[in-house]
Amino acid sequence: MKLIVALADLFPQCFAVFEQHRQPLKLGIHDDLLAKLNGAITPKECATALRIYCANRFYLQSCI
Repeated sequence: MKLIVALADLFPQCFAVFEQHRQPLKLGIHDDLLAKLNGAITPKECATALRIYCANRFYLQSCI
């Protein structure tokens, strides 16, 4: 998804394009993203990107 790539470019400490490098995100990060991006993405786009990002099996394994 293009938005995940853009988030990884903007926030490389938080997001990774390569699935094996994904680490748990902080709770409530969607609020931080929406505030930081100041209308560049909609809340729906943000939720969709985070849902896809967090549903990845490598991400879920890193949460255990």
